[in-house]
Amino acid sequence: MLFRPDSHSFTKFIVSAGVFLVIAAFVVPSLILRDTNVLTITRQELRELTPTAKSDLEDRQSISHFAGKWAPYLAGALLLGGLSLIAVGVPRLRRQEETADAHAQAELDKLLGEMKPQTEKEKLERLQADLIDKEKPTGLASPPPKERNAETAIRPIDSPQLQRWSKAENEVLNRLVEIAPPRYDLQSRVKLEGASAGQLLLLDALLISKVEQLPDIVVEVKFAGKNLSRNVGNRMAEAESQLLRYLARYRRDSVGWLILYMIDELEADRRREIVERAAELTDILKVSVVTRETLPTLSLPLN
Repeated sequence: MLFRPDSHSFTKFIVSAGVFLVIAAFVVPSLILRDTNVLTITRQELRELTPTAKSDLEDRQSISHFAGKWAPYLAGALLLGGLSLIAVGVPRLRRQEETADAHAQAELDKLLGEMKPQTEKEKLERLQADLIDKEKPTGLASPPPKERNAETAIRPIDSPQLQRWSKAENEVLNRLVEIAPPRYDLQSRVKLEGASAGQLLLLDALLISKVEQLPDIVVEVKFAGKNLSRNVGNRMAEAESQLLRYLARYRRDSVGWLILYMIDELEADRRREIVERAAELTDILKVSVVTRETLPTLSLPLN
């Protein structure tokens, strides 16, 4: 395949070159006209010089005189060349940016058109499956979706427990509502069509970028409690795998953000284990470990 230069980058190069020539049109002539030392020598000093030095100095005076004479013309040529490049490059750059903006807007409109809120049943099943997985002994893999739904039907979670975790999730989502603007638009508890027909991506939250340079953020919220922290390694590994699957299917430029909410006060060893496990994922995902006390300080992972 033949190399095809990026026209957008080439246009930026043209504009940059034009700006450089405009600046040079003022700087170069001023440096030439300011260097007058060679012209200020007196006749007496000139007569006292050796023949070689006198000849060399006269040659330099001739060059300085010639450069000073043509400096205004050089400035005009540089200025004209720079303005010409800018005149050619700016409209091209504007058209390219308008095309890129239109493409990004069309992509965003398509995404928003495919996005739907999760049903109450989907929210409930997602929470139930999450809690049941937390109760599994360490070392057991999470079941496939069909098995998970079957197990959920057999072992329903008691209402107070479910309400507690649902409330905790709401606390995290409310914090995201506070920190998302103005750079992001938050969509919480939504579902998207996956890469394959019939596949649904059930997202805890999705931060859609309003800034071209920033990627979208796919958010996964997980919890750790007194009776659930033993399996936190498995839970974080599952969250990592789930986020990576989501990112592979998501169409726009995006990063994954795992928010681990320690809803209970844990022992120091258990807490350190969780933080260390989270640190292992930072090369792949953005990871934040928060408690009820530190949740108000949660910020967007933009670095």
